[in-house]
Amino acid sequence: MKRTMYKIILAVIVIMDIYLILKVAYYRDMPLKAFWVYHLILTGGFWIINEIFFKRDINYFDVLIILFPGVGFSGLFFLDILPERESHYSEVEETLELRNYIKGRRELEYIDVSAELGMIGAYDRLYTGSSREKKKFLMSFNPPELSFKVEVLKKALLDEDIDVIHYAATELNRIDETLQEEIFLGEMEGKFEEVFHSYMKYIRSGLLEGEILKFYQEGALELLEKFSEGKFLLEELNLLKDTFRLEACQVKVERLLDADPSLEIIEFAMRFYHERNHYGRVLELKNKFPEEAEEISQGLLQYGEGVA
Repeated sequence: MKRTMYKIILAVIVIMDIYLILKVAYYRDMPLKAFWVYHLILTGGFWIINEIFFKRDINYFDVLIILFPGVGFSGLFFLDILPERESHYSEVEETLELRNYIKGRRELEYIDVSAELGMIGAYDRLYTGSSREKKKFLMSFNPPELSFKVEVLKKALLDEDIDVIHYAATELNRIDETLQEEIFLGEMEGKFEEVFHSYMKYIRSGLLEGEILKFYQEGALELLEKFSEGKFLLEELNLLKDTFRLEACQVKVERLLDADPSLEIIEFAMRFYHERNHYGRVLELKNKFPEEAEEISQGLLQYGEGVA
């Protein structure tokens, strides 16, 4: 409804602006000065209505509609009536791909991925869609990355529509209960490897915070004692780091580096030391593992060289 009203108001303004152009250029019964006064009134009125009621981002058209009477409003109207993309989910897929691309290429530099992306794809749907569109979108929203789904659902909790909030809260609660049930059933059946995977999925989902998150991280570390040494190396290192067992983490990292480390272990070690401002150690690892270092973030390695 809100989107339809926006189109109607924009169409009326386009007609009025074109009428003013005809009055001054074709019928020649309106002074040019009066034309610009009326045109600026239309422009100001549209801007105020949009800011108060619609809050649509019109980008550079705010300049075009002032400088180019008729053309600016017509262009804005034309773009608004263009058919929407074939699928809401395609926007999510593109956002997820871009998110993973940035994360993969620059993960070691610890950028803020969300800030890098801005409000695109899934978030645009939540901000600009009608209540019906938002609910339809959330009901069909099932990206492969659980943490991304949780992130979007948490954003939906801030919506002004009570139905959207209710659906998002219900879905978050369903995800939480499903993960807890997986853990419970796995423990009952003694399938500890499956339990561990469920713990890690729960920890990485974004559902947990504060003391609850710490509780499950500790539980995952306890489960690791049931497995053979080195079965979940990266998971163990990340859990040690995230629970601030930094000395234990460093001892384990150095022991692994002295053996025959995989690319993932070397990558973790460089990130770990970079995080702790041990840039000299980062450079040492680069020199010790030159071939592997070529596959790791160049930004991180160059930074290590610059400060060593």
